[in-house]
Amino acid sequence: MIHRIRRLAVALLSIGFLVVAPVATANAATPHVAAAKATTATAPAAKAVAAQTNCYWISYPGSSNCDGLYPTQTTCGPGRLVKSAQIDAHYVDGSPNPLVQLYYSDSCRTTWARLDHGWAPGYGDIGCHVEVHRPSGGYAEPVDPGITYAYTRMLYDSGVVSYAYGYCDGGSWDGGAMTGTY
Repeated sequence: MIHRIRRLAVALLSIGFLVVAPVATANAATPHVAAAKATTATAPAAKAVAAQTNCYWISYPGSSNCDGLYPTQTTCGPGRLVKSAQIDAHYVDGSPNPLVQLYYSDSCRTTWARLDHGWAPGYGDIGCHVEVHRPSGGYAEPVDPGITYAYTRMLYDSGVVSYAYGYCDGGSWDGGAMTGTY
């Protein structure tokens, strides 16, 4: 059942929908969506955000002013790798397995996830995606066509824990891996 839900989420991601993990109340997810829309509205807005490194809770632990921003839009990147896990892709040719990574920025107190060695949706499979979560929400991103990686938007996680999850569907098999919490 959980794999069917994740497949549906990946399918929605592949057509451009942003998936936000459920929060305690329906209205609590709104700041995440609003932050994501605000960062993609115009190029000048993205430039103004790039100087922002002072992240804080708007409502603890529901939303932050840095939620929904990509690390490349801020001075929070490149961060440091704090946890990782491999997805067993059942390769027989020696290709590297997809790798799920959780990154942390000490200066911004934010986390984000990255998946390497993945693939985009193709004929008969859904491809790979990566997610980052904290108790009050999360973000997910698919691997786009033409590249073999994906990374998520940031989550502020001062005083809470976060983790990363990656999932790949190869058509005849599927698998996922979760990092430890940080």
